[in-house]
Amino acid sequence: MTTHTADSSNYDFRIAKVPQQQHATGTSRNVPLLRQEYPRYVATTYGYIDGMYPIINEHQLAFGESTCGAKLWAKPATQGGKALFDITELARIALERTRTAREAIQLMGDLAVQYGYYGAEWEGDAVYSEAGETLTVT
Repeated sequence: MTTHTADSSNYDFRIAKVPQQQHATGTSRNVPLLRQEYPRYVATTYGYIDGMYPIINEHQLAFGESTCGAKLWAKPATQGGKALFDITELARIALERTRTAREAIQLMGDLAVQYGYYGAEWEGDAVYSEAGETLTVT
């Protein structure tokens, strides 16, 4: 079992089913709010259940997430930094493309290295208590 909690009153907590999709070779995968070098879609993506954070795909790969403290942090590209991905989009892409926790972790790490990763906070004192992410991947 894996769980997730979010302690905010302004999130959208609805759950949606994202169906399996087919894409032409080289089609860009949009990362919301960013318009730069997008990662490419794979030919076929897996369907998954999505919420405020992605939940589980058709192969039973599931995520639970919690923010945590961090010593290192980065700004997103939209805020003058260079990082393209937060944990939400990394996990969505992992659910679209992978079947196992091992594959998901490898893909997320590769994408974070290639395109950059930013945490939940990137300015002020909250960086030290909220800029990291903790995941359960099952």
